[in-house]
Amino acid sequence: MAVLFGFFLVFTGCGGGGGGGSVTGNGTVIDSAGGVIEFTDPSSPLFGLIVDIPQGALSSPETIVIDVTNKTIPLPSGINTSEIILRLSPEGLSFDDYITITIPYEGTEVPTIISYEESTDTYDVLPIVNVDEQNKTVMVKTNHFSLIGKVSTLITERLDTDFNISSDAFSINNTAYYFGQGACWGFSSYSKWYFDNKKNTDGNLWDRYGNCEVNLITDAQSTRWTELIDTILNVPGALIPSLTLAEINSAILISGDPQILGLANSDFSKVHAVLVYSILPTSTGFIYYIYDNVDNENEYEIIYNSDNLSFEEYDNGYNTYTRFFYLGSADSFAMQEIFYRYNNCPIDDNDQPSTPTGLTVNANSSDWIFLEWTPSTDNIGVVGYKVYRDGVYLKSVTAAGASDYDLNPSTNYCYTVSAYDAAGNESGQSTQSCGTTESFVFPNIGQEENVVSSGIIPRWSPTTEKIAFIGKQLDTSHNGIWIYDGLNDTSIELYATGLYPEWSPSGDKICFYNDGNLFVMNADGTGVVDTGLQVGRDIQWSPDGKYILAGLGLGSPSSALVLIDAISWTSQNIYFANHNGEVGDFSWTPSGEILVTIARPQYADDDWATNELKIFDLNGTLIRSLFIDGYTTRPFSPSISPNGKYLVFSVGSRGLWLASSDGSNASQISERGGYVSWSADSNYLVFDDSSGTTSTENGIFVMEITTVE
Repeated sequence: MAVLFGFFLVFTGCGGGGGGGSVTGNGTVIDSAGGVIEFTDPSSPLFGLIVDIPQGALSSPETIVIDVTNKTIPLPSGINTSEIILRLSPEGLSFDDYITITIPYEGTEVPTIISYEESTDTYDVLPIVNVDEQNKTVMVKTNHFSLIGKVSTLITERLDTDFNISSDAFSINNTAYYFGQGACWGFSSYSKWYFDNKKNTDGNLWDRYGNCEVNLITDAQSTRWTELIDTILNVPGALIPSLTLAEINSAILISGDPQILGLANSDFSKVHAVLVYSILPTSTGFIYYIYDNVDNENEYEIIYNSDNLSFEEYDNGYNTYTRFFYLGSADSFAMQEIFYRYNNCPIDDNDQPSTPTGLTVNANSSDWIFLEWTPSTDNIGVVGYKVYRDGVYLKSVTAAGASDYDLNPSTNYCYTVSAYDAAGNESGQSTQSCGTTESFVFPNIGQEENVVSSGIIPRWSPTTEKIAFIGKQLDTSHNGIWIYDGLNDTSIELYATGLYPEWSPSGDKICFYNDGNLFVMNADGTGVVDTGLQVGRDIQWSPDGKYILAGLGLGSPSSALVLIDAISWTSQNIYFANHNGEVGDFSWTPSGEILVTIARPQYADDDWATNELKIFDLNGTLIRSLFIDGYTTRPFSPSISPNGKYLVFSVGSRGLWLASSDGSNASQISERGGYVSWSADSNYLVFDDSSGTTSTENGIFVMEITTVE
């Protein structure tokens, strides 16, 4: 079957001028603040072209010139240029962030955009950011300036890249034992880059890195995961099957190299990446032959049906995928850095990691124990830890901490921990440490004290008696972030605008939501920074200070949250598997896991009635479910106390409730109910009265919780 594809060519110049004459041009200086260049003159051959350079993409001012050239572009056999070629100058200019280019097109077929690198004579298809079929424009993203021309190509026979799984794939598989969410992008991105750039000079990828493969893949994953997931959620063009087909086919035909194909299930709770290395045209469409990194011993196929212009459902035995998308190649400079980092990696590794030390057992709950220890070291790197309970293997974790749930009350449990590396070398087990779970006794509940007459969303400082909150007037308007000082019984305005304040665990920072973005400032209100990260309106800082958890912005799937690295200020979405509804309210557990309410779709609109709470790890994997005894309404603002003993939550008109950390023994402790927060010592609760059922609506209250020994 012969299929004709039309697409634009983006040519990156690497020399002087590139020949040809300029038809029309413009010039403007753009600096680190960014800017937009738009051609609005209908008589110009550039009419409708838009180049959007975001803030921070340029570190120094550049004079931008866009014109038309008659430069001849060398193309592989079977590809023809047509119409005008546009030149964006300075040619070869690189950006620190992606820019977008909006290009008009004619006809019914949406064009594909590719790039050509003159110095290496290589091409790459650029990912589509948006398609406006009504105004007939297509938007792509790139990180360099280019020449743009329109070309066409015809696929009539099988395309092979000479990629071979037995020599060009990794020698290990992508399994949960080694990797967390997103590793498939590390497998696919690096194996593609290595095949394109290093195989001819450095030999096969298979078993080249030996025991360093896990660390290398993890590093390659981290360079792409946030960008890719955010793009999937926000790029309409990325999910149009016919465009995905055109981009993949064009990229392989022009470059001769394998290409990354993204996969997802219907609700995006599972996202995967594979490498397409061969395409076979058929009478009904195309067959993609792929390297699926979950299994490097078998050849897999993905089918495209031209009759209904869509990919057929793909099942690799681990998940079923129904959405397919192309997101471009990995950043070559990032992959080159990883190559140099691991180029001299020792293949033979017989060294064991050091034995974990400082194992501490925290047994403050009736059914839950939290373990933490000092991390081990290894000559190459520690991959994870094995936890043993009473001499029997319990689980493997990647961080120096673990939780053990569903235990019996008043029972003694003993633990040891070992470390292991990618080669399977396991350290000796740590010194045993034991703890006894408690028998739950409902605490003594103190009197409520109205500390602020008008405010909502209180958050207790982890280091002082200060409480951050949102000032709120009785007419429901908000007036900024305030601080209540319990020592002086005074309230002051800290920052004029913003919602959902959240303290860092060290107490020296406060993050908050403002106009769709995440902001961070010092605890005294100075040094306000807009991170530029778009978030939803609830924000929670992790107990170790490494992460910030937030709701997604408007229009994003409600089955996910965004996890933000509080050091690098990068983000990735967490998709929660194995639940039957949408993510409601959420908070951190004391051990650094995620506690969420699940709002079931069948209880739509205002009455999402369920008594179900779930705890997930940072990969979105379900750890345990909590069911609140005798309770049927959706819990609001759930939070486990820092000492792990209690669970508190609100339910609007039903007030504030407290239970054991497993959800049992729930009892109402106040008729008021709203957002609630624990003090660092677990001895106090602070909550607002947003139930709308009492005379003190909008007030903030403090209540003492005294453990009965």
